[in-house]
This record gives sequence, C-alpha cells and structure tokens, in this order.
Amino acid sequence: MSHLLIPHRANTSLNTLRAYFAEFSPVPPKVEGRITATDAPQDLLSQLEGYDYEFR
Repeated sequence: MSHLLIPHRANTSLNTLRAYFAEFSPVPPKVEGRITATDAPQDLLSQLEGYDYEFR
C-alpha cells in the first residue's frame, strides 16, 4: 500500500480475533470518516456482490 508511514504486519491470529469478537460482539458498522473512497459511495461497507446480507 502506498503512502503508509510505518507499514507493519499485525502480529495476531484468527483465535485472537475470535476472542475479541466473543467479548465485543456485535460490532456495529460505523463510518468514521478517516478515509475517503474515490470510486464508491462513502457509506459503502462491502464490495461483495451477489449476497442479500444487510448490516444492522
């Protein structure tokens, strides 16, 4: 990725993520405004097409 000041690989595993989501679930989708999408609407949560799942 270009323009990263300090790129690094996250030292985590799938088990760490599962433990986090077990404690802090559900995680609400929230647009924080820290980035700007230049090719999509600002409220886009996923580009996965063909599924009718709706974030709530």
